[in-house]
Amino acid sequence: MKKKLFTILSVLLIAMLAVSPVYAGGVRITFSSGSLKADGDGFGFSGYGVVGLTLDAKGNAHVSCIDPGDNGNVVPGQNPIFPIESTVTNSVKSDKNGKFPVHLVVDVDPTLLSPEDVGCPNKNWIVQIDWVDWTWAKFTVEDLNDVTQLPTGNILWSKEYTCTSAPTTVSCKAIK
Repeated sequence: MKKKLFTILSVLLIAMLAVSPVYAGGVRITFSSGSLKADGDGFGFSGYGVVGLTLDAKGNAHVSCIDPGDNGNVVPGQNPIFPIESTVTNSVKSDKNGKFPVHLVVDVDPTLLSPEDVGCPNKNWIVQIDWVDWTWAKFTVEDLNDVTQLPTGNILWSKEYTCTSAPTTVSCKAIK
């Protein structure tokens, strides 16, 4: 009886190991501060030659105003700037195993903010973004047409993150 039970369990174990589930792929990324930087790798996208990567982010900008005169006086901006949104995209070709590197950097262009927007003493002052308190990010992998490299509309992988930041650190945790 024990031998028969052992044989049945062995056959079931072999069958279970032989039939593995299909894995659609994923992305492992880490975030670092300054501008919001996403570094890592994608895997399991072997059916797709070229994929589009998008990093969307939102946060609150901390800004300073620089006097354009000879003294270079720096004062903090008087108006809060939030939320500020930024997006960066890139296309990469996955290798034959469906792997590709991830390196995206979301930055905020200070020329998008006027001295009046941030509360500088006058319109001649220069806006400087000191740091951004990133609060949310979304990373998306999308199928691109191999020839035109235009989106096909097929989202292959997406994840949202909630972030907390300080001037020199950022931490993002997956929420979806």
